[in-house]
Amino acid sequence: MPVGAVFASWLVASGRSREAFSWALWFGAAILVAVASKIAFLGWGLGISAIDFTGVSGHAMLATALLPVCANEAARNVSSNLRLGAVALGYAGGLLIGASRVILGEHSLSEVVFGCVLGALVSIEFLRTAKGGRIGNAAAASAIVIFLAVVFLSAGRHAPSQYWITRAALYLSGHSSPYRR
Repeated sequence: MPVGAVFASWLVASGRSREAFSWALWFGAAILVAVASKIAFLGWGLGISAIDFTGVSGHAMLATALLPVCANEAARNVSSNLRLGAVALGYAGGLLIGASRVILGEHSLSEVVFGCVLGALVSIEFLRTAKGGRIGNAAAASAIVIFLAVVFLSAGRHAPSQYWITRAALYLSGHSSPYRR
C-alpha cells in the first residue's frame, strides 16, 4: 500500500493530478473490496466453502495492481514494444506473488485468482486512461528509484494489517473470536 500512495504522490508531482485521483479511487476501492471480503469471513463466516474462498488475497491484488503500472511509468521513454514487455513483466510479477501465497499456504487458489483479477482491473483501468506521452529522463529515473526505495525499505517489515482487519471484524460482528477456514 505504501507503494500505491507513493505512486499517487509521484503522479501529482508530475502534474498528473487527474490521473492520481483516478488511480487513488480505483486502488482504494480495490483495497476496500479486499478488506470487506476478509471482514465478512472473519466476523460472520461469509465465504464460499465450495472453492475454499475466505477473502480476496491482498498481496495478489496489490501486486497485480501496482507492478504493471509502475513498470509502465518506468518504461515510458522506450519503444511501445519494450513498454508492453515491461507491463507484461509487471503482470507476471503479480502472478508470481499470488502463486507464492498459495505455495506458502497463506491463501487458496480461488483467493489468489480473485485478488489477481481485482488488481488487474485496477491496473488495466489506469493503463487505459493514462497519458501516453514521454516523460523527462529525470522523472523516469525518479520513478524507478522511488519504487525501489519503497520496496526495499519495507521489505521484511511486518505490517499488522491482518491484525487490524481481524480486530475490525470482531468489533463489527460482536464476536469474541474470528471464524477460521
